[in-house]
Amino acid sequence: MGVISLQSLTYGMGARTLFDSVSVTLPCDQKIGVMGRNGAGKTTLLRLIQQEITPDSGRVVISRGVKLGIMTQHESYQPTDCVGDWIERSAKVSSWDVAKWASPMGLRDAQLKGSFEALSGGVRMRAKCVALLAQQPDFILLDEPTNFLDLPTLVAFGRLLSSYEGGMLLVSHDRAILNQLCTHTLEVAHGQVTLYPGPVDDYVAFQAQQRDVVAATNRNIERKQVQLERFISRFRAKASKASQAQSKIKQLSKLQAITLPQEGRTVRLSFPAMTVTKGTALRMEGLTIGYDGVPVAGPLTWGIERGERVAIVGGNGQGKTTFLKTVAASLSPVAGSFTWGHGAKCGYFAQHVYQALTGDDTILDYLMAHVSSDVSLQQIMDTAGGLLFSGDDVLKPLSVLSGGEKARVILARVILDHPTVLLLDEPTNHLDVETVEWLAQGLTAYRGTVLFISHDQRFIHTVATQLCVVDQGQIRPYPGDLDGYIASLTPALEQSIRPAVMPVISAMGKGDASGKQQVASVRRTLLKHIASIEKKMTTLSQKKEQLTRFFMTDPLGYSDQKAQELAQVTAQLEALDAQWDDHTTQLMALDVPPHP
Repeated sequence: MGVISLQSLTYGMGARTLFDSVSVTLPCDQKIGVMGRNGAGKTTLLRLIQQEITPDSGRVVISRGVKLGIMTQHESYQPTDCVGDWIERSAKVSSWDVAKWASPMGLRDAQLKGSFEALSGGVRMRAKCVALLAQQPDFILLDEPTNFLDLPTLVAFGRLLSSYEGGMLLVSHDRAILNQLCTHTLEVAHGQVTLYPGPVDDYVAFQAQQRDVVAATNRNIERKQVQLERFISRFRAKASKASQAQSKIKQLSKLQAITLPQEGRTVRLSFPAMTVTKGTALRMEGLTIGYDGVPVAGPLTWGIERGERVAIVGGNGQGKTTFLKTVAASLSPVAGSFTWGHGAKCGYFAQHVYQALTGDDTILDYLMAHVSSDVSLQQIMDTAGGLLFSGDDVLKPLSVLSGGEKARVILARVILDHPTVLLLDEPTNHLDVETVEWLAQGLTAYRGTVLFISHDQRFIHTVATQLCVVDQGQIRPYPGDLDGYIASLTPALEQSIRPAVMPVISAMGKGDASGKQQVASVRRTLLKHIASIEKKMTTLSQKKEQLTRFFMTDPLGYSDQKAQELAQVTAQLEALDAQWDDHTTQLMALDVPPHP
């Protein structure tokens, strides 16, 4: 097992120190989720590890033989490149390898032959995943790979990376995907990097527990300080108690409250108070959506009640944004109609609107120019402060803002418009994990109506009261919850995420020499994976047996920690068993005797 070691690493940008003498060792066989506030240095950390930039002092050491796989934010391509050619060149692999890895990510032959330049954001991310995994690296670096992926692709992406046997460092604002894929958590905060041996949810719970323990300890210290001060004040002047008083003074000097690193400011979303009345917020009659008279999806006849929070889900390119633009009156319906309830006032957060925030205008200039004249300066400052723009922060030029900061500026503008309806298109993109959590809580407390598009499963679970599916030319309310919707995708996902071994082999022609060589290569790979799975299952089975023996030996000696370990080990064994069955099925399908 190799490691990536940061040794006394210091790095700064201008007057700001992002990393201050950081030392941490990352095992290359672990899947590690990275969390931290926007601007804390998560992307910079990845750039340092891949040695794209050089630290001011200290160094990054990567074990010999460890092959890094890097998914860059920006791609280098020629206007004439087709998708398949770009993947081949980027990954330095054959067209056969491209086909093998493209199928699990839902890229079909027609898309591989299409123009790379013309790809949507979501499909482009799939192509980048293919180029990354086709290199078969030992350890991969991923910086916000789930931005702009639709929910079906995100689920497939999660399943594919779950089966990836190498290690990874994954930066993401999507807490659900971090918990699904990562067994360890790396927090970047206060110029330091902390590695925790557990998923993000466990780390967040540990942090909360740590704060509670420190708070309780400090309260005890304060009580003890008061007692000592009273004793010293009362008996210090008495000769008979002088030595005891001196002893108490020494004790008092040693009592120091425990301090934790100062937590960053937290988002405070404060929506204006409103009176919620019953009735229909939005009524649609035979609504068909599209562009330039060409239908994309519909017709839909449906009513959304006031106060509902509707998550709009479905594949990329199916019409989710078109639907939201239509009810926001940015697009005209192709057919049918929609009507908002009496007094409705819409606040619209468009998917790419923050890209228009450029130039030398400050945050304050922008907000004052885009809100109603009856909104006071104090209201603007309060709302901006709640979204982490306090004091001189509001004087930052728009041109220097990060994607997360721009998203918060747009949210401030929408809130200051005092809407009774919120229309939000991918509001969590570019926001850090903590800000997404606060946004979810704020929307849950909001008393108006919300229609939003998101692929963040945790965010949807928290906010949505119902779902609307836009897919295959239809718009329809979904009768169940998010778990039910994802389960409905399973049959198609099971087909799309299976390694595309058989279709490629059958197309090769087993009679020629190259075909036989490739069949043998696939067979060797499957045998290697099966052996690795069996080794892991043996280790886990032994651990499960030990844990089971613990409970059988002492039924009254219950241990919550061991119970959690047993549940985790059992789940891992079940997952490995499913992988073993899948691999052996593929091996048998090759119609080749399973011998090396």
